[in-house]
Amino acid sequence: MIRKIERDQLAAEIASLEAMLQTLPANDPVGRLGFESRLKELRARLEAVTTDEERRAAVALYFGGEPVIGSRGIRADFGSAMIATYQDLVAKVWATLQGGALPLRGQIKDRDAAQLHITSLVHGSVGFLLEEIDERGEPLFPSPVKEATHKITEYMEQFTAEDDQPFNRMVEEINPRIFASLRDFFKWVHKEHAVFRMVEGETDRSFDEGAIERAYTRAEATEIEEEDIPVEGELIGVVPYARRFEFRTTPGNELISGKVAESFSEAYLERIHREKVVGQKWQAVLRKRETKRPGRLIESFILLEIRELHQPEEKSDK
Repeated sequence: MIRKIERDQLAAEIASLEAMLQTLPANDPVGRLGFESRLKELRARLEAVTTDEERRAAVALYFGGEPVIGSRGIRADFGSAMIATYQDLVAKVWATLQGGALPLRGQIKDRDAAQLHITSLVHGSVGFLLEEIDERGEPLFPSPVKEATHKITEYMEQFTAEDDQPFNRMVEEINPRIFASLRDFFKWVHKEHAVFRMVEGETDRSFDEGAIERAYTRAEATEIEEEDIPVEGELIGVVPYARRFEFRTTPGNELISGKVAESFSEAYLERIHREKVVGQKWQAVLRKRETKRPGRLIESFILLEIRELHQPEEKSDK
């Protein structure tokens, strides 16, 4: 159970019992004793839940709109699509948070480590409680999967924000495969005339028709493409702490600058900075990114790898 949902439920039950105690007649000590005993239990549980830290991933997704019939049921195709798309998001975000770049296509390595499970149906409208199950016990710190679900919550808030700036900032950084999964999620919700509410950690957010329309419109108007390209030239400089690089291509004499991939350790960047790597000729593998928005094309680069250039052997005259 998500701590916030449990706290809200306990607080509501405590308020109900307190109200009932106010109405009990003075000549009903047995009834009062029973209510007070239950109230004591609930308050103790509420205090424990309030102080407990939630370290494993837990997300409640509630849906409303045309695919949902009151609080009785949800269309199977819609519900399964929503869960599958959300799980796909979790795996992709989890992979990026592990420090490596997502492959441009294909399977994500070790994605089963980011698996969530449906542990309960939640009511109010109709939805699902998705939780991380770890049979090794409670972790000491928030798990990587929990960090991934928290990041997805941030993405969804940026996608649907009334102001364009949060979405614009997100688009500059987000991995294209994660963006595609977010787009699929909102396209499904929009197509089916649905709305949803998400509870994750301390966030309890409802996404109404206006939010869904904003997300859908932004997703349809944005394209993000990436490709890995090898280029030859001179490594002009590396700034280790800012994780930035500059590279001049030959031929062409084009100056390319951008970020250094997370796969480069800080110690390795320091060594590049100190030793005779800068100013030498190399082959660089760059991830070129193009973000297309209405009337705008934004191009950026990430340095993935540098390789030594193998000069062809000179032929001796005989």
